[in-house]
Amino acid sequence: MPEGWTVWVLDSEGAVRVGRGICSATGAAASVALAIVLTNLIRGRAVPGVTILLVVGIPTLVAGQLWAVAILLGRRNRAEGGPTSPTPRCRYRLVDHGVYSCVSRSTYFAAGAAQQRFAAGIPGGFFVIQFDLAAGELRRRRTAAPAALADPFRRLEEDGELSKVLVAQSRVRRHRRAGNGARRAPQMPDLERDAEVA
Repeated sequence: MPEGWTVWVLDSEGAVRVGRGICSATGAAASVALAIVLTNLIRGRAVPGVTILLVVGIPTLVAGQLWAVAILLGRRNRAEGGPTSPTPRCRYRLVDHGVYSCVSRSTYFAAGAAQQRFAAGIPGGFFVIQFDLAAGELRRRRTAAPAALADPFRRLEEDGELSKVLVAQSRVRRHRRAGNGARRAPQMPDLERDAEVA
């Protein structure tokens, strides 16, 4: 990045206005994205009409990424390092690849805050991705569990219907047997006559 652009990005009032706009836009976009993820997890289905947000979301993503690259390149060109231990002659020291510099109190704390933001931002992004994957899997299992529990009851219901059919068939067979006995009754007339004589 040319020195003029480095000065503009890091020191100018125009860059402050641009930075505020980028912060507002990306903060709102992050809030909307988080709301969509949480709504999906709670409701278990896609939020309708979200694709229209891409019209605003994609330009915001590109602008935020370009601004972040500009800031990182500008800071690299004007590297001051990170906070290190003080000495009797310099209370607020920064170190950058073995090069020490004595800075003001505000610069010292700003460098420490920037270092901490960078260190927290990288794992923070991974934590968000991991949370989304883990929560999505829990949601999938929670919606799949009722269907899995319903299968045994469905089988019991089917077995119950099958047992009813089998009982009905056995009763029909018994009635048929009784009918067969009645058909054979006229073939034994002697039994009835013997009973009358007795």
